[in-house]
Amino acid sequence: ELNQNQLVSACGDGSVKLWDMQTKDGFPIQNYHEHMQEVSSVDWNLVSKRSFLTSSHDGTIKLWDPMSPRSLCTYQEHTQTLYNAIWSPTHPTSFISCS
Repeated sequence: ELNQNQLVSACGDGSVKLWDMQTKDGFPIQNYHEHMQEVSSVDWNLVSKRSFLTSSHDGTIKLWDPMSPRSLCTYQEHTQTLYNAIWSPTHPTSFISCS
């Protein structure tokens, strides 16, 4: 399964860290820092298994590919703190968010 040994963590400093559970050094394999405030949620796309979303208190949602050093897209539809963004369990391109 794609990315089965990877974990993504949301951080209070606005960063997102990608970990590989098979590495033994204890360091993330990728550090992303594009959000301007605390990252409030991370959600893997369980249908396509090729991407994940992050939401942040800065009001943005970012779409990521774990193989890319930068986010693929930023959504700025909210005007307040975003608490969560999750993928649809059946549609690989649909997600919902709440603020």
